[in-house]
Amino acid sequence: MNESQDQTMPQVGECWGYQTRLHETESYIVIRKVEDMPKLGQVWHVSIFDLAVKNPTIPEKPFPYILHVAISEEQLLESLTQKLDRSIPDKDWEEGYNIWLKGDGGAFSVPLSECVTAIEEVINR
Repeated sequence: MNESQDQTMPQVGECWGYQTRLHETESYIVIRKVEDMPKLGQVWHVSIFDLAVKNPTIPEKPFPYILHVAISEEQLLESLTQKLDRSIPDKDWEEGYNIWLKGDGGAFSVPLSECVTAIEEVINR
């Protein structure tokens, strides 16, 4: 986190603001889980809300959230801006986490806003 950012270390179950894409300035994350992975180091699992991810099926109705993103600690901390006092949306992020566990279990090593763009590009291929 930069000096201008909240100096509190993020915790599981908290909502945080982050450096968003320009058209999603109200977007925020919920920290879901933190774990040490032998090949990846510390991986943070987050859900991202208040998005406008392009929807290839219904273009006028963008996806408002991504329920599971795995990201490196360094990139997460660099992306965060401030802790937010908001209620956590009741969404099942664990299904995405379980799919991630069964796959290669990689983690993004780019800022959160770039994670959103990368996921959007995959959805729209």
